[in-house]
Formats: sequence, C-alpha cells, structure tokens
Amino acid sequence: MAETLQQTLDYINEILPNKMNSTTIITLINNEQRKLWRHMTSTSLYEMYTVANQELYTLPTDCDFEMITENGILVGGSTNGSTDQTFTAYKYAGKDDYAGDYVYYEGLDETFGIIPIPTVSNKPIHIRYQPRPTLFASTDTAVQFNLDEDYIDLIKFRVMSRICKSGNNPDPEMANNYEADAMELERKMKLRKARDKMKMNRRRISYREGWSG
Repeated sequence: MAETLQQTLDYINEILPNKMNSTTIITLINNEQRKLWRHMTSTSLYEMYTVANQELYTLPTDCDFEMITENGILVGGSTNGSTDQTFTAYKYAGKDDYAGDYVYYEGLDETFGIIPIPTVSNKPIHIRYQPRPTLFASTDTAVQFNLDEDYIDLIKFRVMSRICKSGNNPDPEMANNYEADAMELERKMKLRKARDKMKMNRRRISYREGWSG
C-alpha cells in the first residue's frame, strides 16, 4: 500500500523531533517532488478512444506532453469492446519533422494530435507516460504519494536535511548526514534504473504485451 502524506509527516517528526509546522514541512515535501519527479515517477498507462475525423485529444491532467515515453502511443486495430488487441506504434513528430503516417505530435494547449486522422470511432489509444507527482495541500494528509517507496525515502532524507538547516539553532552536521544518506540512496536508484533500462532495450518489443491495461 502506498504511503500517505500523514505517514510521512509522522515519520519525519518521530525520527527528527522539530518545531517546524506541518504546512512548512508539506511545502518542503512538494519542493523536493518538483525537483526530482522526472527521475522518480514510474510509467503509467492511459487509455482513451478515437473519435471519427478528430485529430486532437485531451491528455490526462497529470501528463506533460514531453513525458510521453518513446513509442508511447499505440492505436488499436479493433473497436472498443473487441478482444482483438493488435496495435500499431505511432512515432513522435516534432515541429520540423515531416508529418508522415502513424505519428503523434503536440497540438495547442498540450493537446495530443495523431496522423492519420481516425476515420472510425472507439478504437483504443494507449499512452505510456511519466505522471507528475501528487502535490499536497495542508488538508491532504490522507492522500497517498504516487511514487515508489524508495523515492519517498529519498524525499524524507532531503526534507530532514532542510529541517536541520533551519531555525535559530541549525545543526549542519546532522543536515550533512541526512544529505549523504539521500545522495547514496539516489545513486543506488539511478544505477538500478540504468540497469532496468538496459534490460528493456534488450527485450524484443511486443505490441500486444503490456498495452492491454
């Protein structure tokens, strides 16, 4: 089960008793998420459906167009409800790229454009992307992080380091210890991510496998 904001606050305050108010700690948590999220979030799958003669589509609210993964769109070869899940990969086309067949591009207001324009409705469109993290308000204590546990631990170390540097009696030594813990954890996570990427690159891509939900 994913960790809630309240569980993270409880952990920080138990391990590092402090006088900082919860609102400020939540701000520090959000700041760390903003800095790190492009390296932290797991890939999500979003499904929508074609509309006949419609070229532009609205992305999910937590999706930045640039965070759609390579070959991130697959348009189904069957209509909604069919068991046929054969997909065709669409490639990214930038502003200076030739808009050939089977490409996706960024439209106005980060809409999602596809060429050729669908002629049939209800064909599934699957998009893989890195979602933006959940940024918390002070009332969101029961809301869960949309991050893996290791990334939440990294945020905890970074926030505790910031707390140690704050106030009338900062503790630079303790702050450096937490920062060192954060750097070591981040190093291990980046190494693991690089290894996972190498394994994925070696795999033969199947446009059936992994795109059905």
